[in-house]
Amino acid sequence: MSMLASTSRARVPSLAPVLRRNAGFNAHSTPTEGKMEVIRASLYPKGGVAPTSASPIGARHTDYERRIRAAAPSAEAHETIERAWNLYRRDARSARAAAINAKYDAMYAACAELDALTRGPAEDGLGEVGEGVLPRAVYDRAMVRVAHANAAYAAAKQGIAQGKKKTTESRWLESRPEGIVPRGRGGTMGGRGRLTSDRTLATRLAIPDTPYDQAQFRMHRYPSYSYSTSPY
Repeated sequence: MSMLASTSRARVPSLAPVLRRNAGFNAHSTPTEGKMEVIRASLYPKGGVAPTSASPIGARHTDYERRIRAAAPSAEAHETIERAWNLYRRDARSARAAAINAKYDAMYAACAELDALTRGPAEDGLGEVGEGVLPRAVYDRAMVRVAHANAAYAAAKQGIAQGKKKTTESRWLESRPEGIVPRGRGGTMGGRGRLTSDRTLATRLAIPDTPYDQAQFRMHRYPSYSYSTSPY
């Protein structure tokens, strides 16, 4: 057994001389340094570049002040650009305000028209007289204000006031002002973006005081058609 072990060790060549010979050799240094020398010699030949001339690759230039003045705008140019940008932003704000006012006027006119179509003759003869084409319940359902009292609504309102990250409930609240004609069909958005039925929505309504309003509250249910045909 000892003879086999000694024979095997004798046949294995020793790598120590090779490792000692190549200890400080870097296989990647010579080709890279050779390429860099060739590039440096082609860009900067001996005796071919004056000390005051510009660098072939644009790294340096003796007359850099003139180039900087030509590239950098003056104070007047900067103020002109800033005034033009402020004017553009002011025009954009004016256009948005005009669009919002137009939408509000169209919504107000649509609500007034709906009020006139659903208002019947005044009982005492002193009030405004409408056409009475549609039942008054249509106008009442369109102008109803939902009394949200759930935790998701309160948290969304608090998050909007504090400027926190928007949630589904807060985005729905921001996109749906109170008192606007319902745009949905058959239901509305509930907590966490879920659709709620009309019966669930009716339970969130504030209980009115008059008998007529209580009757309308009990029979509250969205019609099969949608109110999305308004001009806004």
